[in-house]
Amino acid sequence: MQNPSTYHQILRENFDRMTSDLLSILPSEVTGFVNAKYQSLAPRTRHAYVQDIYIFYCFLLQSDPNHDQDTRLTAYDLDILASFTTDQLLSYVHWLREYQLDGKTHHNSESGIRRKLSSLSSYFRYLAAQGYISGNPVLIFDIHNLLRKADSLDDSDKRDKSAASLDPALLYKAVELDSDRDLSPQQKVFHPFTVKRDRLILHLLIDTGIQVSDLVSLDLDNISFEKYRIRLQRIGSESVYIYLNDYNADLLFDYLKNGRDYFRPDDASSNALFLSRRHQRITARAIEQLVSRYGKLAYGNDVHITPAMLRKAFAEQVYAETNDLYLVTSALHRKSLYTGLAQKSEKDRQMELAEMIRRQK
Repeated sequence: MQNPSTYHQILRENFDRMTSDLLSILPSEVTGFVNAKYQSLAPRTRHAYVQDIYIFYCFLLQSDPNHDQDTRLTAYDLDILASFTTDQLLSYVHWLREYQLDGKTHHNSESGIRRKLSSLSSYFRYLAAQGYISGNPVLIFDIHNLLRKADSLDDSDKRDKSAASLDPALLYKAVELDSDRDLSPQQKVFHPFTVKRDRLILHLLIDTGIQVSDLVSLDLDNISFEKYRIRLQRIGSESVYIYLNDYNADLLFDYLKNGRDYFRPDDASSNALFLSRRHQRITARAIEQLVSRYGKLAYGNDVHITPAMLRKAFAEQVYAETNDLYLVTSALHRKSLYTGLAQKSEKDRQMELAEMIRRQK
């Protein structure tokens, strides 16, 4: 049986390797930035920061007429960043909506652009703190962006579905509608088991607020039907749990009995709860694509649903039912700056949350 820490260890090593590969082709200041934040960031987050900064330097390369495509990114010196203007930043935002990189066309929604700007702002803030540059143009852009937001909305914002307006019933129905589409003979054989998996994944995302990173890391020995809960694997910390209602437990039991074995896991994934058709542990990207596909079936092709939106909808449901912000924090397994002010213990909140979930129909 696979060691519970193996998956996380492999994940950390993969992200560290990818981060190191990017740092090797970026200016040395980026390495200094990562080293300064190393202790406070998880490997996945470190890689996301470096990936965002890499994309920014690629923009500089593509938009600079004095450099050809063979120019190394390390050739850029700090003078370019020191003189970077908000007008150039606006051009960067426009470029991010659709750009060519590494032979592929990439698109960013409003939320994706905001994340990249946040990473860039952190990088500029580090450079300013080190005395390399005198200001942070991203902060100025944020102010301008907020002032304009009341007057205009990007088209992608108009297509976004708010967490408050999500109807879980439509997403669940989309799983059944997906069964009506044209399938190849081979797909028809495999599809009933995929439906069992996907239905369970959607219910766990919506009914428990589990993070995608936790969902894909679940192993068989994390499940306790007796206590109606699943243990989340958190390396270096106390165990935390998500709780199941009766319907969740029934879906999980049905998937384990009549669905999972048909994915025929390979040796490395023998203990993984959720599997792909490649016989391996399902990936976070696959979960995101799954949610997006069913979201389009439920709401139309112009609507983009993400796991983060399902998690937010769960948080709003918990708060609507309990009016307890501390319970929401506990339900999402987030640390709060104000936990010292709470009158209930964390154990009490977890029990209250478990009872609330079990009352769900």
